[in-house]
Amino acid sequence: MGFSIRVGHAKGHVAARAALSKAENLQEGYEQASCVAPRACHRSVKIGWQETGMKLETVIHPDTRPCVALFIDGENLSPDLADQIVAAATGLGRRGLRRVYGDATRMSGWRAQGSLQVIDSAQGKNAADMLLAIEAMEAALLGGARTIAIASRDRDFSHLARKLSDHGVHVVGIGTAGPDCPFRKACSDYRNIAKSVAVPACAPAPVASPAFDEAKVAKWIETAIGQSSGKCLSLSGLGKFMLDRHGVSKAQLPAATWKTFLKGNPRFTVDAGDMVRLVKKKPPQDGGPFFDIG
Repeated sequence: MGFSIRVGHAKGHVAARAALSKAENLQEGYEQASCVAPRACHRSVKIGWQETGMKLETVIHPDTRPCVALFIDGENLSPDLADQIVAAATGLGRRGLRRVYGDATRMSGWRAQGSLQVIDSAQGKNAADMLLAIEAMEAALLGGARTIAIASRDRDFSHLARKLSDHGVHVVGIGTAGPDCPFRKACSDYRNIAKSVAVPACAPAPVASPAFDEAKVAKWIETAIGQSSGKCLSLSGLGKFMLDRHGVSKAQLPAATWKTFLKGNPRFTVDAGDMVRLVKKKPPQDGGPFFDIG
C-alpha cells in the first residue's frame, strides 16, 4: 500500500518535509484503522522529479507476522530470566500482550523489568496460575489471539495448553522444563531458555552466589512456626515470610513448590488445608523412633 504526494519546484525542501509529515499522518491513520493489536510497519520513501514538480511517495509495508500474547508465571520463574523470555517471544511475531502474574508483594524483581505488565493475583493457593489461565483463554476466545506464549515450568499448565490448542491456538511454551514435562509435551512448540543469564565477554565475572542451604532455610521455617500464635503457618504466609524476611523465593527452591520442599523434610508436615506444622520428636518408648505432630 502506498501514498503519493506531489509538491511544486518552488517550495523545494520545505515542501518536501511538509509532504513527508503528511505521509506519516496518513500512515498513522492506516495503522489505527487496520490493526486491532499493535502492528509494526516500516516505510520506504521515494523522491523524484516530473514535469509537474517533485513527487514524494511513501510506501507502507505492514508487518504480517502473527501477534503474540505473552503470559508469564512470575511465581514459578526467576525475574533474572525476563530478558530471555521476552527475546523468545519476540522471535515468534509481533508484540501483543506481555503480562506477568503473581502476588504483588513478591514481584519487585519482575516490576523492575519495565517492559512487562505486572498483574497482581493477590495471595492464595494457585491464585497466580488461575488468573493467568483465565486471561489466556480470554485473549484467545474474546481477543482473537492465535499465538500465545506461556512462560512457566509448572506441569499443571498442560491442561491450559491443550484447551487452547483445541480452539486452534498455536501454544508456545517458554522455560526450563525437561523433555518429559507434561506442560512441554502439551505445547505446539517449546523454547528452552538457560537457567542462568549469560554474561557478555566484556563484563567482569560475577561473584558466585552461595549454594542453597536447606538446613539454614529449614531452621528459619522452624523459627517462624515456633513464633506463630497457633504454632502453624499457611503455605502462602510462609512463602511471604521467607521472601520478606530472608529473601528466599519459590524460584530458588530445589523443589518446584514450598509444599514439595516441606514434604521432603521429616521436620515438617503439611495438612489438607495447606497448614505447615513442626513434627516434634519424643523419647522412644519401645526402642524405636517416634514422632509426634506439634
